[in-house]
Amino acid sequence: MTNVKGLMLAAVACAIAAGNAAAQTYHAEIPFAFRAGKTAMAPGAYDISFSGVTSGKFMTVRNTETRESVLLLPTSFTGDRKTVSVPKLRFACASYCALESLWVGGWGGAYKLFPPRLGPNETARVMTIELTHVKAD
Repeated sequence: MTNVKGLMLAAVACAIAAGNAAAQTYHAEIPFAFRAGKTAMAPGAYDISFSGVTSGKFMTVRNTETRESVLLLPTSFTGDRKTVSVPKLRFACASYCALESLWVGGWGGAYKLFPPRLGPNETARVMTIELTHVKAD
């Protein structure tokens, strides 16, 4: 029974934190090609926003020039509490770069995405891109 209570509390914490990020649209200049989920994305200017119902938040990554977009469902929310106030995108790069997480800044935590699969002798390096707030919804 206590395990169920713990899971319920974690879900509530994620929903509260997700609500804070959902009210924001972020902008990033990404200077390299990358994958968002299974979709290959070109270098360029991107807007990142959130939508969805209370059961989960969807992350939309949209190229502002080509209007190409991809809808992602984060796999988890860290809920990490740090004083860093600048939101950031984090990429894991090996044979290609893949969007790994979005740190919403401040006390919000990070949305985690499926990590890229590495080859047998591959090691990933981390690339970080700072975001700017575009608007509050």
